[in-house]
Amino acid sequence: MDHARPDEARRYLTLLMEAKPDASALAEVHGEFGTAFFLRLMRYGPLAPEATLFARDTMAAADEASRDPAKIQSFIQDLSSPSVGIRQLAVEGLAAARTDSINPIVQALADRGRASEHEAIRDGLARMGKFAIEPLTGVLESSDSALVAQIIEVLGRLDARRAVVFMIHPYAADGASNALRQSAGGALERIVGAKPTPYESREFLFRRAQAFFDGRAARQPDIDGLVELWQWDEAEKATKPSKFTPRAASLIVAARLAGDLHKLQSDNQEYTQLYIASLLESAKLANGLDQPLQQAFIRSIQFSVAQLEDTLARTMKNEHVPAAIAAAEVLGYTGDPSLLDSSDGLPRTMALALRHPDRRLRFAAANAIMRLDPEHGYAGSSHLVDVLSRLVGTAGVRRVLIGDPRSEQSRTLVGLLAGAGIDADTAPTGRRFFQLASTNPDYEFVLLSDAVDFPHYKETFQMLRRDPKTASLPVGLIARVENLREVQDFADQFQLAKVFPWPYEPDTIGFEAQQLLELGGENIISPSEKVTQASECLDSLIRIASDRNRYGFYDVVRHQRHIIIALNTPQLSERASQLLGLLGTAEAQRALVEVSSQNARPLAERQAAAKAFDAAVKSRGTMLTTTEIDLQYLRYNQSERLDGETQTVLASILDTIEAKRNQRDEER
Repeated sequence: MDHARPDEARRYLTLLMEAKPDASALAEVHGEFGTAFFLRLMRYGPLAPEATLFARDTMAAADEASRDPAKIQSFIQDLSSPSVGIRQLAVEGLAAARTDSINPIVQALADRGRASEHEAIRDGLARMGKFAIEPLTGVLESSDSALVAQIIEVLGRLDARRAVVFMIHPYAADGASNALRQSAGGALERIVGAKPTPYESREFLFRRAQAFFDGRAARQPDIDGLVELWQWDEAEKATKPSKFTPRAASLIVAARLAGDLHKLQSDNQEYTQLYIASLLESAKLANGLDQPLQQAFIRSIQFSVAQLEDTLARTMKNEHVPAAIAAAEVLGYTGDPSLLDSSDGLPRTMALALRHPDRRLRFAAANAIMRLDPEHGYAGSSHLVDVLSRLVGTAGVRRVLIGDPRSEQSRTLVGLLAGAGIDADTAPTGRRFFQLASTNPDYEFVLLSDAVDFPHYKETFQMLRRDPKTASLPVGLIARVENLREVQDFADQFQLAKVFPWPYEPDTIGFEAQQLLELGGENIISPSEKVTQASECLDSLIRIASDRNRYGFYDVVRHQRHIIIALNTPQLSERASQLLGLLGTAEAQRALVEVSSQNARPLAERQAAAKAFDAAVKSRGTMLTTTEIDLQYLRYNQSERLDGETQTVLASILDTIEAKRNQRDEER
């Protein structure tokens, strides 16, 4: 290649490849000729493609060999060699292993028995390159202060400005060892030119923690949109990388800094609240908004109920909803019914959360109150059953609402959305539109035409924003061409609103629907999560309805229409029947009889409804009209050609009716 003889070069390359060197031989060749040569070989056109493949195999073998644990340990030992050349080769070998070499080096520095090697190891680590900064930053969370002091010294030599925020606590903490304090002070002076005062330390940490809590990026995301953070695993004594969404990563860093700040001045209420809120929100996002907090995390919370209630109030106010959800969950396990008691007649914070626009927060507050299990009424108690019952009334499908007085346009939109896999309801007036939007929990977004009246579309939109149940619902405003500018100016005044011109194109409806879903962000809840919520809410309502002596201050009957809707959701139908049987009202009995009589339904649903009807009649008496009872006899008489199981279900309804009638006759 050096003599511009590609023909000869190809001959030697062919001989080399025919020798079929194994991975260890390739790694040895790479060690002799270096990466630069093999990069040149990959780019040497006359030998393509064989040279490229050979070079890649060689570099891959070298990379694998560099990560061999035994070789890494050998390199770490060589860092203490009296030979400059051996030490340099050791540094190069460890640098080639990249982050795979960091934990073995850290473990060597933590080994008190190798104290005589520590200075040489630190020197080698500092010469390996800045790729070591992020893994070493994770080590600063270790409880081993002697190890942390050594790592801070290395980070100072690496000019690790990003790690400065994590050096403040080791430097400023009253209980820090002299070695740790001196190491941190020296690193800070080396990187930023000065050592901070105690006040400067606290203010610096507070500003940074608050900025990360409010959304400042902790790191630049990778090509997949994720952020890699290194964190210390105390059990394994190792620093490990994990990937998070940018927001979750920012919150993890915020919680870490706020924790340091809280340790510096634990009696500062503002610092404590920032720590609790960032800790809760980072845990909630890491675990998933659709999942409850881990019990181990809840047990680890050491803050008082009063502090947690204050956190709930603050995070509800400043719209850190995930932290509020987590606070409500923790309070449900750590609080008691006094959390709901009020001396001024106004609802306490947990009861106020039942009226929050965020659906998940309302659900978390309702669950928490059920765990607190109050034995008497409290300010805001009427909202509990309202939240539980509305969440029960889900169909478990993707659904939107269209508001447009023009029936042809509405039908067109319904068809287009169906093609995108979304069911739709329609409303011709603003009043009907708001009524549906505020009662149906399934709408992922709504489409409101500028042609809507009674009331006008602008007033209808503002009604949505004023009602907690619809305040966070994304709204697509459909504008006729002549009104496009006016509608856009109106929409610009609000969040969660986007304007779409009429007419719609079939090819764009899916894209426009996606835009509205993205507008809703994490507030959009999947059908499966809605069903999970509804299932838990049904359990709570059954518990309330089963013990009227204890829970008489709750009025479930007033919300039974939502429970009747749940009869049509397969995953909820049987328990909805059980709940309606406990209520036993005329509407409940009528709905149960209808379900029992629908032959197309699964047998288990019909049997559950018939059983619930029997329970309702036994507790409240038959509340069907004569016409409705006659219809049941007709249905039974017409079932002679149906299957035996269906006949049995229909017969059981009549048996229930007749048994109650016979009982009344006997009593007379």
